[in-house]
Amino acid sequence: MKKRLNLIALCFLIIGFSFMGKVASLQLFQHKRLKKEVRQVSMKKVRLTPSRGTIYDRNMRILAITIDNKRIYPRKSLCGNLLGFVGTDGKGLEGIEYKLDEYLRGKQGWKIVGKTPMGKPYSYPGYREFAPFSSYSIVLTIDADVQEIAEDELQKQIEVTNAKSGDVIVISAQTGEILAMATYPVHSPGMGGKGSSKKWKNRPVTDLFEPGSTLKLLTISGLLRHNLVNITDIVEDGKGFIEVCGRRFEDHKEHPPLSFEEAVWHSSNVAFINLTNILGRRNLYLEMRAYGFGTPTGVELPGEPRQAISLPDNWSGIKFANLAFGQGMSCTSLQLAMAYSIVANDGVFIKPRIIKQIISTDNRIIYESKKEIVREVITKEIARTIRELLYGVVENGTGKLAKIKGVSIAGKTGTAQKWRTGAKVAFGKSPGTGPPGNGKYHPDEYVSSFIGFFPVADPNILILVLINEPKNGHLGSIVSAPLFRRIAQRIIRVKKLEVEELRVAEL
Repeated sequence: MKKRLNLIALCFLIIGFSFMGKVASLQLFQHKRLKKEVRQVSMKKVRLTPSRGTIYDRNMRILAITIDNKRIYPRKSLCGNLLGFVGTDGKGLEGIEYKLDEYLRGKQGWKIVGKTPMGKPYSYPGYREFAPFSSYSIVLTIDADVQEIAEDELQKQIEVTNAKSGDVIVISAQTGEILAMATYPVHSPGMGGKGSSKKWKNRPVTDLFEPGSTLKLLTISGLLRHNLVNITDIVEDGKGFIEVCGRRFEDHKEHPPLSFEEAVWHSSNVAFINLTNILGRRNLYLEMRAYGFGTPTGVELPGEPRQAISLPDNWSGIKFANLAFGQGMSCTSLQLAMAYSIVANDGVFIKPRIIKQIISTDNRIIYESKKEIVREVITKEIARTIRELLYGVVENGTGKLAKIKGVSIAGKTGTAQKWRTGAKVAFGKSPGTGPPGNGKYHPDEYVSSFIGFFPVADPNILILVLINEPKNGHLGSIVSAPLFRRIAQRIIRVKKLEVEELRVAEL
């Protein structure tokens, strides 16, 4: 009996020691793991995401806003390709939404919440929390009224001319602020990434094209800079054709002998081949670089290409002749607009701006853009002489359909054949980069443009219009100049610009 009791006591003792050992093991060696498991069951880490910032136009009208975690674009497709869009995770993927995503998105925080036995979360004051960094809102330089005018008139002209696509840029010439940047067809930001990626692009910034006669600005500028020609000098003898390296170049219609200013007014290609020969290859190349071609403008938008301009020693005789009237070199619509803004700004290159302000949730301005002068390109006197010549283009030459009664306008038309590589026409790519014989200019596909500004004496508004592959007519003077006029007329009326300030000035 006594042995049996001792055996039972020993068993209990062993069980007791085992239990105490297990408890000690849990307390000493498995405490952290068990505590973590308890936390996983009873607590939860929740991400705290700040609401995405709002995008406004210059007059604080909403262009993009987040409501109940959904990105809303209240003006539908307005500024669509410029604004871009966000992905399903709320991250910016294109346009302004992408470029300024860091500001618009803010930074996530987190907090620890408890969980009931049923798994329902609840807040507890003692649990840790890391507050999110608030997002910022963006104020663009865009004027929604001007943007709407540009988009509306561009769409109408695309439909009338049965064109493939088109661009419009409106700039405050004296500040470099972009008031409108339109492209058609337009991608609605509310559609996100649906459809072809080609439709998402903000083409005035991303796509390259050969500008045609609008590039004659460079020859005009170089000749005046080096004092190589007088306004009244006869620069074309009236033949209307010239042969270069066995190839014949002709003007599109007959004309009498032309002076320098008349050659500018009527955009004579033959005269400009003569004039570019007077200027010389090196000087033309230096004008290209001085006016910003071959270099991104630095605008706060994604996708600006970095295209190279070949050195003048590598230009063939034919290429040099083509460059005289703007073929054989590519640029973006924005680059071309900024080149003409130099003339409008008395010879000074001003950096283009699309961001006006960045503001915090409590309406503090944390960033405000300012007019930024990059460099002086030409003297004030040369700029004013060029403005007078371009005024003559609208009054007496190829730009007559851009005229507005009582408003002094300086401008230039452009018509460029498109380069064909293989079976496809290259638009948005640098032309002529393949070996000789691998490409040619298409006889029936053109880019038609007009760029102008007003008033001539003290330019305020600059407008570039571009129509890609119009089918009903192709000359910039016929296709694009009227579009410029309609946009300018509506801007003057809607923005109530003082007509007295826009009357023809003594130049």
